[in-house]
Amino acid sequence: MYLLFVLITLVISTKFLAITRDSNKQLFISHIHLEDNYTIHNIYNISKLGFGLSTVFDGKNIHLLTLSTDFRFYNIYNINTSGHINDFTTFTDKLFHIQYDGNNLLAIGINETTKNYILIRIEDNKIISKFNFKVGTIRASSFDNWRQIYYACISDDHQVIIYGISSKNFDPVSMYGPLSQHNHYIWYLLNDESRLYAIIFNIWIQRNQLVIINIDTTEIEDILTYENYVVVHAATLKNNMIYTIMSNWSGYYFVITDLYIKQYTYVKITAKLLPLNMWVV
Repeated sequence: MYLLFVLITLVISTKFLAITRDSNKQLFISHIHLEDNYTIHNIYNISKLGFGLSTVFDGKNIHLLTLSTDFRFYNIYNINTSGHINDFTTFTDKLFHIQYDGNNLLAIGINETTKNYILIRIEDNKIISKFNFKVGTIRASSFDNWRQIYYACISDDHQVIIYGISSKNFDPVSMYGPLSQHNHYIWYLLNDESRLYAIIFNIWIQRNQLVIINIDTTEIEDILTYENYVVVHAATLKNNMIYTIMSNWSGYYFVITDLYIKQYTYVKITAKLLPLNMWVV
């Protein structure tokens, strides 16, 4: 009980930067505080940039992938935390799941000939195809800064497999999964220097689960089941704490998982704006 009290106290003092959107899909840059029931401060309206698809924070600037309001173009914006646009690039190629490798953006595209998913690098405002995935639908990704590996979650109705692709030579270097013996859907993939953290919805038990995977051994180390939550809206990892926003038919919850003790707690929130992604700052 004392550990949970300390956990809640720590999280309430934590602040988050986020790209949020309202019920009309309008985008905002937001600073989130938990002291007053998920209060959002310093909102910058960036809805003119289109529909938000994916976003990543490099520690200084936000990289935001959007689809234009006429559904014709995919735009990648480099934005500071006050909403100023530093740069942007427009593509006609379909793009998903952007990540930042320290120098360039990586993303998932679609090969127009084979219709397969491809891993691409955006270099000098040009798309360079790097790796061709031959099966499945990519639903989540993360980037390993320590190993320079792009992790892509390939999911279908039966299983989730995680592929690790080197961003140095774009060779496949690892594979993880399937993550369980039951049908499931992946919401988010996170990682630190030693483990992958896949947040999935296990259809068999109708619960969200956190699957913890050792990167080096590829073994599943632990599975934590979350009770009573249906949808995961956002997730971020910092200092062995996973922060997620989940919901069920009763409302929205800020769910905090302590990876040291493998326990979670939650705070019920009123969420007029929901994150496309968020980061601890």
